Amino acid sequence: MDKHSTQVPSTQNQSDEGKIYSPIEDLQRAEGIPPLNRENLNRISGLPKPIKITGYVLFGLLFLGTAAAVILSFIK
Repeated sequence: MDKHSTQVPSTQNQSDEGKIYSPIEDLQRAEGIPPLNRENLNRISGLPKPIKITGYVLFGLLFLGTAAAVILSFIK
């Protein structure tokens, strides 16, 4: 039986495994933002070491401050 033109095909051909599905890919292209792929996601973790250390310290202080506030609220 033939499928109607508005029906989604039962199989989707995804030959490019490095590409990530993005529902806003056309919008990203129009704005000049390259579409997401695995290589770009790997570059995100490649931040310079001082920025990584600063981020770890700030999140650590935030966590310790929150933990201290919770503990002190039970003590009072």
